[in-house]
Amino acid sequence: MKLTDLLNDLEQRKLQLKDLTLRTQWFSSEELMIQATGYGGATVALTGKRNP
Repeated sequence: MKLTDLLNDLEQRKLQLKDLTLRTQWFSSEELMIQATGYGGATVALTGKRNP
């Protein structure tokens, strides 16, 4: 998965959603939410001066 959805085109976004949908066989909704968004803050922290 990319660092942010904003950098992807529509086709890439569709693949991401398909991937998350397939994972519902093995993970709970809570686990999927963490997988999809849980590292956003850590990613922003890597931006250095851009991190407020």
